Amino acid sequence: MFIFGFFKLIIIGIVTVFAVIVSAILGTLFFHKLIQPKNYITAVDQTSTEMKTAELLSGTDGAYLFHYFTKDEFINTYNTFLQSFDFAGISKEKDLQGKRSFGTDKYIGTYKAEYDNITSEETIFGGTALNRKNWDHIRLKIKVEKQSGNINVIAKLGDNEKTLIDDTGEYENNIYIEGVSYYLTIKLDNFKGNIDIISE
Repeated sequence: MFIFGFFKLIIIGIVTVFAVIVSAILGTLFFHKLIQPKNYITAVDQTSTEMKTAELLSGTDGAYLFHYFTKDEFINTYNTFLQSFDFAGISKEKDLQGKRSFGTDKYIGTYKAEYDNITSEETIFGGTALNRKNWDHIRLKIKVEKQSGNINVIAKLGDNEKTLIDDTGEYENNIYIEGVSYYLTIKLDNFKGNIDIISE
């Protein structure tokens, strides 16, 4: 038993180190791309196949080739990459007490649940996009009917958390998510009651 626990810790350690290395590499690449001008030109390597072909075709005049880059292309690619990890932060259907239906993306939809003395944490909607395609904000309508216990509905915006509702009542407002990750989370402590969420 001890040996299996030891191997499990080693595997977790290896995976963690690998994740940190990959994050550091991607972060460094992203940072270097951001500090360059929005649009820029770089010379093609003199030893590349493209350059050799251009020199052959140009004859005695010589050849100069340049690559044209735009920062927007890189940011869009990075944004797409980040969105591929969206489901990592959202609770799976089997882990939810209620019924969730997504809208056009994982940021919006509906959720209804009845809880009977439940202690858990559910992340209902959200994602990691830098620039969400469907607007820069979410319109939330939340209704909680509490019989007993504690509930806390939280909007996680990057490293910040904002409590939206923590008792019987209703909440309706916009949450601005431009440039940060966003997750809508419900924390329950021996909670009995129901919740109805519309995220649009």
